[in-house]
Amino acid sequence: MLRNGLHHFTDAIERNRLQLFPVLLAIAIRVVGAFWFYSLMVTQQAAFHFAWMEANPSLIPAGWRWLFLFNGGDSFQFPLIAMKGYAYPVYVFLPAYPVFIWVVGSLIGNYWFGAFIVTQSFALAAIVVFQLLAQLYMDPLEAAYATLLMATFPYISVFTTLGYSEAVFTSIAAWYLYRREKLVFSALLAGLASVSRIYGFAVVLPVFLDIVRKKCWRRLAYLAIPTTFVFAWGMFCYATTGDFLASLTDEKKFYALTGSNLGLVQRSSRS
Repeated sequence: MLRNGLHHFTDAIERNRLQLFPVLLAIAIRVVGAFWFYSLMVTQQAAFHFAWMEANPSLIPAGWRWLFLFNGGDSFQFPLIAMKGYAYPVYVFLPAYPVFIWVVGSLIGNYWFGAFIVTQSFALAAIVVFQLLAQLYMDPLEAAYATLLMATFPYISVFTTLGYSEAVFTSIAAWYLYRREKLVFSALLAGLASVSRIYGFAVVLPVFLDIVRKKCWRRLAYLAIPTTFVFAWGMFCYATTGDFLASLTDEKKFYALTGSNLGLVQRSSRS
């Protein structure tokens, strides 16, 4: 009995160590990267300065200018939506991330720092959930290696460190909870993913296929939850713009303004 107890205790320590290391590594990459980027942006006058400050000089309040390290490009739009609401052409940015910023920012009295907290919290939690999901398909050590690759992959690391909505894209958590038979929570997170990124509703497809494969037809009712999320956002768009598909409409206008051919589906520039 004592031997079994020690075995379970050592297994628990090993699991926690394997799950903790990818998170600690991700934090270390963020800290080192921020200091490295800061050192690059210090001018000869020893003042922290770079181009985004010139383009957006009054956005982030004084005393919080270090948050420019974690913002660039479209990321400025999300705290502004949280503070001011939606207007053309920002319907292309779906509401989940701005809502979280609004909640946290209202609690702490700083929407920019609130965005930072939301991004880092969701990003680090996603690493943990990814590893838990990987352990359903492989042994713990292989799952840890897979998670290390995920946590340090450049695109993932960058876009879940900066203030973009990728951090709150909860499709991995939705699928993990579905596999664990937590159907209501899985459906809620699928709904959250659907209003985080414009392609988020696609997470419903593997759930639907699994339901069909297992012939668990009653589970189809849970798909009404993410559908309701998308429908509610469409109704908000219709109520405020008269266009149920305002996100897709604004996406086309947004990329037309920037001259980009990127979008939900990449469009070729060839005639």
